[in-house]
Amino acid sequence: MKMKKIEKLLDESKKNRSVISAYIGNDKSYYNFIVLDRNEEFVLAAKDMDFQVDGYLIFEIRKIRKVIGAKSTKYEQIMQAEGVLAALSVPKVNLKSYASIFKTFRKSDRLISMDVYSDKYGHYYYIGNVEKVNDKSVFFSFFDADGEWYSPEKIKYKEVDVIHFADRYAEVFSKYVTDRNDKRA
Repeated sequence: MKMKKIEKLLDESKKNRSVISAYIGNDKSYYNFIVLDRNEEFVLAAKDMDFQVDGYLIFEIRKIRKVIGAKSTKYEQIMQAEGVLAALSVPKVNLKSYASIFKTFRKSDRLISMDVYSDKYGHYYYIGNVEKVNDKSVFFSFFDADGEWYSPEKIKYKEVDVIHFADRYAEVFSKYVTDRNDKRA
């Protein structure tokens, strides 16, 4: 799909609070989302999960591989009737660059997660906190499925497919992880 058509769909979603389905980055699954804000490079969207907002997504427009389309009018009528669309709020995130995005999360010390892809390791998922922000990379402390924290790892911006925040998975899991300042045994 041509970039102009993708940008038009993104703008329509933002204006009409309509749900778009698209493949982003290297993930084999598609995302349903409502665009809340965007600039020439980045999109901030509410993630739709079966008539509910489940956190937010930030991704580069150029990482949209394929737009499946917009949800049906009936779907949006249900979202409206359930009060989901009226309840949407736009989180304050500086979308100027990856550095400004990650600085927003660093300043708030907010837990985020990321879908990351590298040619060397393939697709992987991180959940944790931003420790340090550079021009081309971020240092990210993360925890594993057992809730154990690991030392910060350098992640290049070009490897980031999607940033997630304020979703149920991360919010609930974060309550049950060890203190990140404890040393790993």
